[in-house]
Amino acid sequence: MLEEELKQYDICQIQDQRKNSKRKNVLGCGDKNITLNIIDGHYFIEERTNITKSFCIHKYLYGEDIPLSYQNRTYSKSKGWATDKREDRFLMSGALIRLLICIDKVNVKLNKPCVCFKPMTWNDFSTVQTCFHKDIKDVEDVDLHYNPEFCTRLMRKSFKTEKDEQTTYWYADFESDVSGEIHKPFMVCLQNSSGTKTKTFKGEDCAYEFLKFLPDKAIVYFHNLAYDLRMFCHKGEMQHMLQKGTKIMNSTLTFENKVLQFRDTLPILNCKLSQIPSMFNLNSGRKEVFPYKYYTLERLKENKGVIKECGKDEDKIWNDEDMKLFISNIDAIPNCRIDEEHFDMYVYAEFYCQQDVKILRLGFNKFCHDFTKEFRLSPLDHVSISSLANEVFRQRVYLPNGNLYEYSGVVQKFIQKAVYFYKYSALRIVFAGSGLCLGQSFVWELSRGWFPLRPPRIRAVFEETGPEDGLRSSGLSNGQSL
Repeated sequence: MLEEELKQYDICQIQDQRKNSKRKNVLGCGDKNITLNIIDGHYFIEERTNITKSFCIHKYLYGEDIPLSYQNRTYSKSKGWATDKREDRFLMSGALIRLLICIDKVNVKLNKPCVCFKPMTWNDFSTVQTCFHKDIKDVEDVDLHYNPEFCTRLMRKSFKTEKDEQTTYWYADFESDVSGEIHKPFMVCLQNSSGTKTKTFKGEDCAYEFLKFLPDKAIVYFHNLAYDLRMFCHKGEMQHMLQKGTKIMNSTLTFENKVLQFRDTLPILNCKLSQIPSMFNLNSGRKEVFPYKYYTLERLKENKGVIKECGKDEDKIWNDEDMKLFISNIDAIPNCRIDEEHFDMYVYAEFYCQQDVKILRLGFNKFCHDFTKEFRLSPLDHVSISSLANEVFRQRVYLPNGNLYEYSGVVQKFIQKAVYFYKYSALRIVFAGSGLCLGQSFVWELSRGWFPLRPPRIRAVFEETGPEDGLRSSGLSNGQSL
């Protein structure tokens, strides 16, 4: 779809390589135009601004004390500053950037500070860009000075905020028609944390009814939220979403003046739903066999499933044992069998959907209870097992130490660039007070202590002796602690 959409446009690229020349490329064959400027690897749209050339020159080159509200005015000796509404008086974005760059160059020659553009620090860069290593060609050219007030901070206790009494916890699961490319929900089952309230919403509007039922400030847990969220996120307005790769840890949605929060149990209980009963010694209920491909919205309108037709279109075609189990389940579920050849599709789906929600609820509640009892931490306050583990270390290791620091900015970026010569590569020293220069690679030998190791020497160690022999030649055994 994106390819078809882009065919409607001409994309014009204007590249400025700082050589007093511009190069213009036109891509596409459409009748609509999009013009982009490319200056030092930065892309921005070519469009008319509301800033005049006079304002830039007088404020940034001459250094006059002009308010920013004058940016749309022009200057003349006879009239002074006057508003000029002619469109051609306003600079295009590309011309504006080139003018400001030129002004900064003139200021440098005059030993004046650059006032138009300021170089970004690593800390600033990490805020707007996560792939900094792709843009910094040589890390050795980056200034490693940092501000201790912002880049390092002594670890401190976090104070818990009181939970809102209106907050309620729920567990839910969607069932959907998977016959087409777009999965369409036809049922959602819901249970509160104690299991005293259970609800089932059916039909094509089940997602809307689900959101309508939830109370304000409700927190709902799904197992694999990334899938279920797609069933209803378009019904409200997304306020926040924490995503890591293909996983969605949590999200906040506003719906009819309600704030609803949805969380995923998968980053905490990283297993299939069917494995949860054995993990927490729970009753798994009746063994499930479900004809997912048979459940379509068209068949559900009649709600009269043909038993013999089920299982034929599944990814793994049912065998005789699967069919026998399916029939026994139909007979065991109250009001599920209609006659000898037909069954109630909604009744069958609801039974297993509610059973899955119950397993999720009991399993996660058991995990929360046991974890809170053992570590005095509630998993309800965290989004993943790694954040839980980190908090355990904070309370039991980091904070009692009293001399450990959190780091960010330049220090963090430098440590992330560290290379370890432990077993397969070189160790880069980042310990404060070690007396070693930042950016230098070192290895340890018992006779020599720490000594610098250059990349050519690293390659030579690997080529001559291999990684295992290279360790032995350096006085280290595989697995020895540094």
